[in-house]
Amino acid sequence: MFAIGDAALSGSPPTAQVAAQQGKHVGRAIRDGIDSKFVYNHAGSLCSLGSSNGIAQLVPSGTFNVWDALGSPAVGKNQDERAVTGKPAIVLWRSLYWSKLLSSSSRISLGGDWIKAKMSGRDVVEPVLQRAATLRAPV
Repeated sequence: MFAIGDAALSGSPPTAQVAAQQGKHVGRAIRDGIDSKFVYNHAGSLCSLGSSNGIAQLVPSGTFNVWDALGSPAVGKNQDERAVTGKPAIVLWRSLYWSKLLSSSSRISLGGDWIKAKMSGRDVVEPVLQRAATLRAPV
């Protein structure tokens, strides 16, 4: 029996990153007929804080780390992750979000929405409760 995504009791955090990795793991296990233990590899965390602000906590990979060269502070319990804030973080968040969309039409639509929101602002609508007069039945 296989559970796909974060529905399994794997002990990993219930995030999209874990679900995507578990989904690939299960798909490959079914395709190849090999049953192996799932190992979660944390790639970092991204958070959008509005249209022009964000936070990123990244796990560097490879020998050259561009975030060290840019002077990003070390964070995390082992000081092995790098923090990025502000516009660079929101660019990372939007790039990753856009790249995860499945169809070109979704990407074009989202890009158009982002451009429209930047040019004319966001639509904010507050619902107004309107009550109709109630009729009383004659006694």
